[in-house]
Amino acid sequence: MRTRTVVLAALAVLILGIGGLWLAWPDPSDEDQVRQAIRDVAEGARNGDLGACIKPVSRDYVGDDGLTRDEVKGFLFREFRRRGSITVLLGDIDVLIDGDAATAQFKAVLADGIDVASFDLVPADADSFQFTVELRREDGGWKITGSRYTRSGGSSAVDAPMI
Repeated sequence: MRTRTVVLAALAVLILGIGGLWLAWPDPSDEDQVRQAIRDVAEGARNGDLGACIKPVSRDYVGDDGLTRDEVKGFLFREFRRRGSITVLLGDIDVLIDGDAATAQFKAVLADGIDVASFDLVPADADSFQFTVELRREDGGWKITGSRYTRSGGSSAVDAPMI
């Protein structure tokens, strides 16, 4: 019985300690939140999850190519049905915050559904892009409102209007 009491007391102290750490854990910075919005789009593409890809995108989104959020959503739907998931490898994401607006710049390599765990990619299998993404603080988080991209190498394996 004494062992059980000691174990329960230790468990209570552990739970209270973790709870205290949780309360003391700093909120992610604006820069980290912007990076996470971009990573969420990439993770959604890796999983072929349209909802996850579109969630960080503002309803007011308009890309440099003139595509709206709904048009990008339709494009991704067709691509996921036709090709499956899209492998996305993100480079470093540079973020500039200006009040309630932000700009993120990064390189990304995109390929048709290659398993990253057994990553065996040759340049003909993928495309490399340089992205500039605009975001704004919206609904308590950061939403993507626009984007520009240029192809920086590779084939045309994935030739897509990207968020």
